[in-house]
Amino acid sequence: MLAAIQLENFKCFRELNLKCAPLTLLTGINGTGKSSVFQALALMHQTVLERNFGDRMLYIKGSHVDLGSSNEILHKDASCIRFSLDFHLRDPSELRSLLERASFTPEVESAITARFADKYFRFLDQNFCIDRSTGQLLCPDASSFDNYLEWFVDDEANSFPPLTGDFIYVNADRPGPRTTYPLAKSQRQRTGLGQNTELAWSHLHDHQWSLIDDDDPRFDGFVPERLIDVVNQWLQTISPGAIIHMDNLPEANQLLASFSFNQDGDTPSRTYRAMNVGFGLSYTLPIIVALLMTKGTLCLIENPEAHLHPSGQTKMAELAARAAKAGMQVMVETHSDHFIDGIRIAVREGILTPEDVAIHYFERDGNESVVKSPVIDSDGRLSEWPAGFFDQHEMNAVKLLGPRGA
Repeated sequence: MLAAIQLENFKCFRELNLKCAPLTLLTGINGTGKSSVFQALALMHQTVLERNFGDRMLYIKGSHVDLGSSNEILHKDASCIRFSLDFHLRDPSELRSLLERASFTPEVESAITARFADKYFRFLDQNFCIDRSTGQLLCPDASSFDNYLEWFVDDEANSFPPLTGDFIYVNADRPGPRTTYPLAKSQRQRTGLGQNTELAWSHLHDHQWSLIDDDDPRFDGFVPERLIDVVNQWLQTISPGAIIHMDNLPEANQLLASFSFNQDGDTPSRTYRAMNVGFGLSYTLPIIVALLMTKGTLCLIENPEAHLHPSGQTKMAELAARAAKAGMQVMVETHSDHFIDGIRIAVREGILTPEDVAIHYFERDGNESVVKSPVIDSDGRLSEWPAGFFDQHEMNAVKLLGPRGA
């Protein structure tokens, strides 16, 4: 599990040191760097995924993000970007599994064991500097990057996202209602949800009969426990009675997406194409599918509250908390007090412990982004409420209750 992210000279950050937890919340005013944190992780993932060993380039354009040119992601007059990731082993068995998979010499195995002694280690600490002749960001020595990766990257390594393993990025630019959605064309596509989660429907179609363990916190007593049924149950917290329908159109490599509604006591509705039932269900589906991925997945989600009414936002927070409890690592960028409250309720109700949650509020100090990190307690209370941290309701109430023109 990621324990901390350090960035230097990346976009709006001169320097950032961000603690991570099983569930990490990023909030704050617009344009302060919340999405940039996610983009940095996506950059590192696509760089490792698409590079050949010996390749020195930072992949600014790739399978997750396209950030334009090197100058657009360098902070002010900087010439180098530094990425640093700290990792935390949840269980000592993860180290034993790593050593069993690899064929290390006794000297290297001893060095790795010493590095993991306190269960925290610096997984990556890498600079990428601008090459003025090509405009690319290159690591000064490709072998230094490879030395980090060769210890951990093998055919079965799934424990160290974002560099390796399962990594899902549900960005804000996800598709809304469509008549059809694309099917995954390759095995590589089937391991994720696509650049803009356009393959979420395909993933659900391929895995709809997969069973969720009875003791999985995300299952929560739903019957039966197939993935498609659990997705429908969570969707029904947003729109009561909603049921997904998917028809495969193999000749077009597409899925026809539709919904029907069948509430207790009501007459079942006919089936409606996704484009005729509003944005909420289609826009939310990729988030639900992402939060039902396997243990060990690092899942980044932007604006889960979009197109959801307040109770749906709070229930989505509960699912995010249950996903973290199930062994995923979830990072959420949100502007919703209802979502934040849902996480606070999850802590108060014991779904998560206070140590399972990290909250970071981003704001500006002049031209620099700064971060404040209130701590949550077992009752769901926060140690501080920074100015601007979901206090707009109180400010609006003062205007509504006070004299006109005040």
